[in-house]
Amino acid sequence: WCVTARNWWQAHLDGVAAPVVLSSTNVAVLELVPLDVLQTYSVDVPTDPGDIDA
Repeated sequence: WCVTARNWWQAHLDGVAAPVVLSSTNVAVLELVPLDVLQTYSVDVPTDPGDIDA
């Protein structure tokens, strides 16, 4: 799923932002959200989907 940068930023300000896969994030997001903030929420995508905890 995806969320708009504006809504993600508001969620961050509210303390409930979702994790971010930086390699799948458009560079235009940096116009709204500082990179250092995105990096604090950064996660990797596992090579084996079976490794995802549900």
